[in-house]
Amino acid sequence: MGANKVPEEVTPTVESLIKLYHSAEVTDQLVATRGLNSFLTGFRTRGNRKSIEALNTLLAASGGETLEVIWEPLLEQVKATEGIGSLSQAALPLLVYAPAEEAVPVLMDLFESTTDQGLKIQILDILSAYAGTEPVASLLDLYETSSPQVRRGMLAYLLNDHDRILLLFDSIEKKTIQAAELDANQKKRLLEHADNDIKSRAAELVASKVSADRTAVIEKYKSALEHDADALRGKKVFMQVCSSCHQVGDVGVQVAPDISDSRVRKPIQYLTDILDPNRAVDNNYFSYTILTTEGQIHTGIIVSETSTSLVLKKPEGKEVSLLRDDIELIKADGISLMPNGLEQNINIEQMADLISFLKNWRYLDGQIPIDANQPLN
Repeated sequence: MGANKVPEEVTPTVESLIKLYHSAEVTDQLVATRGLNSFLTGFRTRGNRKSIEALNTLLAASGGETLEVIWEPLLEQVKATEGIGSLSQAALPLLVYAPAEEAVPVLMDLFESTTDQGLKIQILDILSAYAGTEPVASLLDLYETSSPQVRRGMLAYLLNDHDRILLLFDSIEKKTIQAAELDANQKKRLLEHADNDIKSRAAELVASKVSADRTAVIEKYKSALEHDADALRGKKVFMQVCSSCHQVGDVGVQVAPDISDSRVRKPIQYLTDILDPNRAVDNNYFSYTILTTEGQIHTGIIVSETSTSLVLKKPEGKEVSLLRDDIELIKADGISLMPNGLEQNINIEQMADLISFLKNWRYLDGQIPIDANQPLN
């Protein structure tokens, strides 16, 4: 019924939910909060903020309480406490109906003070309901030191508004945010945007680009695809230069993305990924550098995190669990954990063998024969 856009028909239900919200029973309050969230979201999706204003006018005209009786004390509660309880967190989305000038500063203060990653994401979702760019500068200041999931939430927030997209482009231009952090769907949305200014700037900043030196290296090593290659020799190359971060079969450790599914990857894709690892990096595999309060420095991939701790997976597969209270600085390096320059460690013949191993490792147990010397293409 919340999707019904006629205010007169939904007013009685909202009045009943507001009364239930004032119940002394916490269980009733949670039921009312979730009901209001669901109901008003459905109502708002059929109209806009003006439809909520019309609903408030009808609630006042009928002598009942308006939505202010919920978001006003909620704002005061959030401002007065360092943390928020389960009821307040459940009610937090109702702040989308509060005026931006009142809600946004409170939400940003809460965002900056909390270490709860889920709460940060929830706040970003609420901020997305508001137009404008007021929180952007503060969020960009925090971007580099934020965790992967919060960074993804920040990107979603920036992509949800025309003016914020332009500020996102400015940050990409300044290298504050790496274009590679946008996923394929986000890039597609920008490159096909209805606004021609956004579309043209996306083509300039977001479309995949390859540095000149990486292009030259890839061109030089393409001859590896024409060489006779030996998968068994390639296994030894893999063990020497790749196994500290990648696992293929029973060789190596899984730190970086899985590269073992050779059935869907062509030799040229392997060659490109090996020699230009930063061309396309999964958001989950960006390298992070963490400085502890004791001066220790750790670099790796964040594999899990909670409000109080995170787990960093380093090359060789070693995992380090760190309490957030013990972290002085967390910084995203904006690049893959795999460095550029692998060509300095292997020649063209070894590259041919390595790619042959990646393509044919399943057959090395002897159950299915392969030609030991075979061109890759």
